[in-house]
Amino acid sequence: MGDSSRVRFTRIEEAKGPLRRLALPKGAAFGVAAVAAFLAFASNAAASPLYRVYQAQFRFPAITLTLLFTVYIIVLLCTLLSLGSLSDYVGRRPLLLAGLATGAVAC
Repeated sequence: MGDSSRVRFTRIEEAKGPLRRLALPKGAAFGVAAVAAFLAFASNAAASPLYRVYQAQFRFPAITLTLLFTVYIIVLLCTLLSLGSLSDYVGRRPLLLAGLATGAVAC
């Protein structure tokens, strides 16, 4: 009986087959990843030139502008350090998609 259960197990495994994902060709995948990274970086840096305009419009001192950039960097570092290893548990693709969606909502 031990041999027959092994044969059944093997047949079931063969019937399932490997899981397959839809994948883009390497060149297209690189292009999509490059465009996504560029848009994410551009949207994150878009507010920086506006800080000078806000400074002139709202007449806040230079120290406030410095504090704005400082808070941005501290929040960025805390986010990277606390969520950086999350992709080991969740996976890169879902985490990347969640990050891009969060960034789009934040804009």
